[in-house]
Amino acid sequence: MAQRRGTNSTLVVLMALGMLVSSLAGVAAAHEEPPPHGHILVLGIEFDDDFNVVSYRRCVDLAAGRAVPNHHNTLHTGRAGEALWNAGHAVAPTDPLWPGLRNCADFARMVEAGEI
Repeated sequence: MAQRRGTNSTLVVLMALGMLVSSLAGVAAAHEEPPPHGHILVLGIEFDDDFNVVSYRRCVDLAAGRAVPNHHNTLHTGRAGEALWNAGHAVAPTDPLWPGLRNCADFARMVEAGEI
């Protein structure tokens, strides 16, 4: 059964943020910005009980894959990130922060292969 809200979705957000924070730990320790990276916006994302993506309505390559400056406190977290998540959407960073994920085509392939 797909779940989008409640305890499981909160756990997924915390796990995703934890993975992102741990991947940026070296950057944070050096007080530097993360390396330039693009983003995808995944609309209508749903997860199974094991937190695998089971469906999504649409994926959008944000800013044509280009880096968005000074965005981490708004796009991923903060009010915008929370509003997106509460509406059943997610913004994910692309390569190099998520190795192998360059765009929505990669995301679709990863979902189809059961990699995420």
